[in-house]
Amino acid sequence: MRGPLVSLILVLAIGAVSAFELHFEQHNARYATCKGGDFDTELALRNDTLYQQVYKWMHEQDVQDWTYATKTNDSEPSTCALVSYKTLVASPTFFARLLRNFHMSVQFPIAVQKQVCLDGSAVLETSTVSAPLIHDLTMTVRYDVQAAHVDAVVDAHYSLPWYIDFLVDDVAQHLRANFKEKIDAVAETLCSRKTTFAGLSIPEHVYFRRKDKKPCKHHCNDKNL
Repeated sequence: MRGPLVSLILVLAIGAVSAFELHFEQHNARYATCKGGDFDTELALRNDTLYQQVYKWMHEQDVQDWTYATKTNDSEPSTCALVSYKTLVASPTFFARLLRNFHMSVQFPIAVQKQVCLDGSAVLETSTVSAPLIHDLTMTVRYDVQAAHVDAVVDAHYSLPWYIDFLVDDVAQHLRANFKEKIDAVAETLCSRKTTFAGLSIPEHVYFRRKDKKPCKHHCNDKNL
């Protein structure tokens, strides 16, 4: 019994694959994301920034085998960060029920290698993702960063084994949802927040009153504040 089962698994693993492309665009505005700050590309290549992006994107799952390095391109006037890591991601909805029926984990391990570079006001990211069922997933993302907004464009290339071809639309929908969460995480970590009282940009004297003065009710002037 074990021999035929192993043979079946090998057939499924090395079977024919179909290639797909996916294009995705998103706009993140400062007022909705930064809450009082500006977007700033100076944060883009920092180790802590890149780690927080992954941590937020993966819904605070553990990030393992994290590596970080920087390099300067000789041929281009840009500085880049090189990152690799492993983590677990929730399986797509269309697999979750099936896996539970077989008492299998509903989380998939993935391994990621990526390069993030600065090009003027743009952040350029190239990633290679190793994940079960999705073969040869590569992704390029361009973030055009301005103080008031971030415009992101994602182009992904991937392959699916023949035996899940009927799930093409579900896989594409799942990837789009993941790209949205990824861009949201990146935009949030590029916020250069300004120091404000209680997260508000209104001057502090509006909220604080001197303790030795009673609140005025009539004919108030600056001396009562």
